[in-house]
Amino acid sequence: MAIALDKLPRNIEAEKATLGAMLSSRAVKDQALADLSIDDFFLKIHQRIFEAVFNLNDKNIKVDIQTVAQELKNLKSLDEVGGVDYLYELTQSMLDEENAQEYIGIVKDNANLRNLLLTIGEIENEYLKKDIDSYSAFVGDAQGKIDKIAEERRISNFKSSREVVKNVEKKILDLSEVKKEGDLIGVDTGFKWLNHYTNGLQPENLIILAGRTGLGKTAFALNLLLNAAKSGVPVAIFEMEMSSLTLYSRLVANEADVKGRRIMTGGIRGREVIRVKEALDRLAALKIYVDESSAVSIYDLVAKARKLKTEQPDLGLIVIDYLGLISNDNKRNKRRYDNRQLEIQEYTRTLHELARDLKVPIVVLCQLNRKVEERGEGGTPRLSDLRESGSIEQDAEIVLLMHSPDYGKNELTEEAKRLKAGKTTAANMSPEARSALVDKATVRTFQENKGEQANQEDSVVMNVIIAKNRNGESGKVVKLLFEKDYSRFTELSDDFAQQEKAIQARYADDEDE
Repeated sequence: MAIALDKLPRNIEAEKATLGAMLSSRAVKDQALADLSIDDFFLKIHQRIFEAVFNLNDKNIKVDIQTVAQELKNLKSLDEVGGVDYLYELTQSMLDEENAQEYIGIVKDNANLRNLLLTIGEIENEYLKKDIDSYSAFVGDAQGKIDKIAEERRISNFKSSREVVKNVEKKILDLSEVKKEGDLIGVDTGFKWLNHYTNGLQPENLIILAGRTGLGKTAFALNLLLNAAKSGVPVAIFEMEMSSLTLYSRLVANEADVKGRRIMTGGIRGREVIRVKEALDRLAALKIYVDESSAVSIYDLVAKARKLKTEQPDLGLIVIDYLGLISNDNKRNKRRYDNRQLEIQEYTRTLHELARDLKVPIVVLCQLNRKVEERGEGGTPRLSDLRESGSIEQDAEIVLLMHSPDYGKNELTEEAKRLKAGKTTAANMSPEARSALVDKATVRTFQENKGEQANQEDSVVMNVIIAKNRNGESGKVVKLLFEKDYSRFTELSDDFAQQEKAIQARYADDEDE
């Protein structure tokens, strides 16, 4: 039921004070004309007076009681507003020019609240008058109308240098205190060098994690999620590719140090059973929230994220797996998009705004196109390889590209076989093949030190390339060990980094010979 007109929010005294200040002060007049519109005033007579001031300002005529009275007469509205006497009364309503901005804010807030309530009434009437073909589309349209009103509230004025400096000073000093305690500014990724280059995953940031199919994007995202949850913050994941059961089986494999295939096939025995139970207990204590909708719409995703943020105010991280599976079931929007790129552009823009509104880092997984494999150079990805839309790069604060020189590269494997057979030398091998050999040797050493049988199919060195970093260093590469059977990424220790350098030096010596 629509709210009655006399029940709508308004503040008549603030309207009178604002208009009175506009008649008396040029500065207030300019401020009010910049912040307010005719419809922001509740009373019709106040709308007419504001219109008269607007017209005079547009004609570059000085605004005072006499000129406003004449303009109202031209508009045939002077008697309607109560004549010149009411204009004088308005100037008496202005208590203090310094508080004029507060009056303007009150008028604007009441107008926004009125618009919100009227919009809710329109949504209710729309629901009562027609059948709903798509629940998500109806909710999405309603959310869009409400968001538009909220956006009006966020429109701000220019800030003076003094105001900005004060805010910056507070932030710098606050951060200095945090750094003294040895804490990160953002959410802990669990990886030393990734933290070093990013200062942790920052609130309000959209982070893109991209790679070719089967390269371990989901596993890496789960590692980020798990590490963040262990740091003490609630985390959430929209998982559209697997069930929550499969997802948690991967987390258990990681946490229990038990191979995932043994967990999924019921093959755990003895001590492994104890480790799995202990891992489950630890996971149950963490604040991890999973949405396993197979194809969630962008409208539902935003609504669910906002609801969770309300329930968990200290929400620390949201992961979306993955961008290509976000659905668009709004029929009108389907007709609006001319191509897939425009649709993806809408999604990334919406997710960027969501990150800023919730003040939570959002990690979004996406695919790289096939050109990365066709180009050669060991398949090293670039920003231009992001699939479907350049807006992905544009909207993101950070873009991480996953790459392994040896992962699925048959031609590199063949070069390694030829080297082993003595049919070539390291000097004659491609740089990518030599890099792959270094990675293989590093993995082998890692496995042997753990007391495991060396198996190159189980583990690879993965390069996480920081291709874009709006607030830090870009072009850096973080090397991690991807243990596929455990869905686990491990940072290579300094010992292994030295091992890698020794192997690189050996190949360099071969090349010199």
